[in-house]
Amino acid sequence: MLSLTKVLGLIILVEGVALGLKAYDDRGRAKAAKEIQTQREALAISERLSGKIATVEQTMRLGYQAGWSPAQTARAHPEQETVVTLADALTAVPGSRLREAGETGSVLLAGGQRAGLTPAEDFVVVYDPESGGSRVGFVASAAWLPQAQGDRSFSLEQGQLDGADFGSGEAISACSPIPQSTVSACPTTSFPTYTRANLIELLVYALLLLGPALAILGLFRLLEQRRIESQAYEGEATRAGRILKTVLNQAKAGFWSWNPKTGLFSFSEEAGQLLGAAGEMDCTADRFLRYVGEDHRAAMEQSLSTLRERGFLSQVFAGTDKTTWFDMRAKPDEASGALNGSIRDVTDMKIAIARTKQAENRLRGALEGFSGPFALWARRTRLI
Repeated sequence: MLSLTKVLGLIILVEGVALGLKAYDDRGRAKAAKEIQTQREALAISERLSGKIATVEQTMRLGYQAGWSPAQTARAHPEQETVVTLADALTAVPGSRLREAGETGSVLLAGGQRAGLTPAEDFVVVYDPESGGSRVGFVASAAWLPQAQGDRSFSLEQGQLDGADFGSGEAISACSPIPQSTVSACPTTSFPTYTRANLIELLVYALLLLGPALAILGLFRLLEQRRIESQAYEGEATRAGRILKTVLNQAKAGFWSWNPKTGLFSFSEEAGQLLGAAGEMDCTADRFLRYVGEDHRAAMEQSLSTLRERGFLSQVFAGTDKTTWFDMRAKPDEASGALNGSIRDVTDMKIAIARTKQAENRLRGALEGFSGPFALWARRTRLI
């Protein structure tokens, strides 16, 4: 049986594991939902930027067809910062935004792409008419991205990235590639380990588990108390049993009972050993008579046959070896209706009585053979 301390520790451990699994499962579900939401947002931004690219490209096409200058084309599309020819961009000062836009535009045209990102984080859109005179338009990428709100931020990343990822710093990032470009739109949102809502939910769950846990603890406490009481009773019973066994062995006695419903006799270990059996035994009247000497068997059989009518037993008999004598008694038990009694070895008493009678007979014979007067005095000089 577990002690209360171990039971309490086990309950706390089980509840802790349950809370941990619940928190892990909730976080996994919330993470999956957040990833799906962030991925959808990345797709929406990608489609929005793809529409802006198409609009800028269309504006440069129409401006080229109308014979507009690059500056006029830039003014026609307010979301485009600058529009220049590719040749002018490539001849700009090295390291300038215009030069980086030209170099990025050349790479895009070579790869059959129409939009990309410069090292300075400028978003570049190229237009290559069939007659030559390619044009490059660029704008700061932040101008085309949504404004950061709270724990959400937005960026453009090189490469065709697609999918969500749980990044460092407890944040979730998702990317969606922009068609016909070398860039992907990537929103990032924070995903803390625990929020206030998570803690409240875990607290409610813990309280729901606490009720059954306290009930189980109370039950174990009651069982532990009953166990201690039972051990105390068993200890007292064992002690009393040892004392009784010692007394019975010294007194050469044992218990027996007779069940009137079954007609069976039950003898305790001490009683069985007195009769010559190995120990405890349950037997019929016929089998019990085998332990009674032949000279007393008929009288004992008569007493046993009238047990139901008389309701008691008081019989002295000799054993089968004719040297051992027993005194067997019983009275009715009102609670069970059985006869319960004791059997004692009275051999020493029988021998003492026989010796006393023998001495008395010798004294009587001596006195009767003496013709003169005599007197008998007690120890205190009292005339008997």
